[in-house]
Amino acid sequence: SIELFGVPIIIFNWGTIVPLAMHPFAAVLSVLAGLFLIYGATLRFYNSQSVIDTINDASGGDIRHRVKISEWQDAEGSGKRVNNFLDRLQQVISEIAGQAETLDTTSGGMANMAGDTVCETKKMATRSSSESSAADEMNTNIVAIAASLKEATTSISLIAQATEEMNTTIDEISSICS
Repeated sequence: SIELFGVPIIIFNWGTIVPLAMHPFAAVLSVLAGLFLIYGATLRFYNSQSVIDTINDASGGDIRHRVKISEWQDAEGSGKRVNNFLDRLQQVISEIAGQAETLDTTSGGMANMAGDTVCETKKMATRSSSESSAADEMNTNIVAIAASLKEATTSISLIAQATEEMNTTIDEISSICS
């Protein structure tokens, strides 16, 4: 054994070499584990950022975009859930648009019917007005006829009275002459 200033120096000892050899292995293993964790965190950040960007697009009114990630990147399934939500939202909006088109067609038909009803109502009002005028004129004529009949009745009553007086006078003359 070699000594340096009275201290023995061991040049080769398996007990010393093995722990020293383990340090680089542990260092490489630590670096690999760190890189794996950084890679996983980067994928999660990318996934989160992709989900956030898609949600921002949807809140701006553009629901055509979807989260573009593969299954192994979307471990929590958040991208898939956002895509399912946007698919359903787009389906609901399409259904509403279809119903709005149907409603527009129906309201157009109703507007035409209302216009026809207004025209018919105006025609009926015109007819009713002319019939009302005719009824007023007929009423006036009936009142005039009634007045004429009353006058005729009065005249006939006077004639009957005069005829009775003449009969009385003729009876008196005949009784004097006889």
